[in-house]
Amino acid sequence: MPTTLDQPPTVASLLRARTRETDVELDLTHEVVGRYDVLIPRGDLDIATHSVLHFRIVELLGAGRHHLVVDLGETTFIDSMALGTLIKATKSATVVGGTFAIICDDPRIVRMFTVTRLADFLTRFDTREMWAAATGPHDADAD
Repeated sequence: MPTTLDQPPTVASLLRARTRETDVELDLTHEVVGRYDVLIPRGDLDIATHSVLHFRIVELLGAGRHHLVVDLGETTFIDSMALGTLIKATKSATVVGGTFAIICDDPRIVRMFTVTRLADFLTRFDTREMWAAATGPHDADAD
């Protein structure tokens, strides 16, 4: 991926390059719900695809969007690389005064959070409704 020294690569160009290298794509939907950015990865979130989520999170935090939610409801598999991405996202959002939450009720994925003791570290809700109830109004002015 050619770039000049005065023009660093964009997140989009990094994502395109990563997709070409692996021939694996992650379907990642982004929804804005008030002040929250909800990211919905579909399919396997693993060593081949976790960087798509990571770069999107970095892009959002860099743009001043500090309240992030990852809805794993349509994620079919998650590995240790993806867990690392979720941990980094939690820490990064916290550092800038934001929040990070996960929505997931898949027993296999929840068990991975429990076995790795990440359940003690990550904020997780079983459903979107539970997340919405816990976080209050989702209008743009609510802080």
